[in-house]
Amino acid sequence: MKEKFVKWMLVDLAIGVIVVFYYALLWIFNTTCLIKLIVNVECPTCGMTRAMISLLKGDIKGYIDNNYLALPAFVVVYLSFHLKDKGKKIVSIFAIVLAVAIFLRYIIKFF
Repeated sequence: MKEKFVKWMLVDLAIGVIVVFYYALLWIFNTTCLIKLIVNVECPTCGMTRAMISLLKGDIKGYIDNNYLALPAFVVVYLSFHLKDKGKKIVSIFAIVLAVAIFLRYIIKFF
């Protein structure tokens, strides 16, 4: 049990380092999205970071305006790392539904 805990702590630490590195790049290049900076097109998940920041500040309108699928995406990603086998099947179904919803939102918003 302790070995699994240490393993997941290392996974969480690695994810944390990647997130810090990503935000450092955003700060260095003075942008909100590296993909938009590189290819000059918004990606389907564009606005999720701004949405989560708005939600943390209590700005519900800002959250909805930026990307209202940010919180469900965060929950699905978090649960996919931390649930056991039975739960992972359910999370996989939610991940597929979420991916379709993100794609449909992208089509409706940008085209």
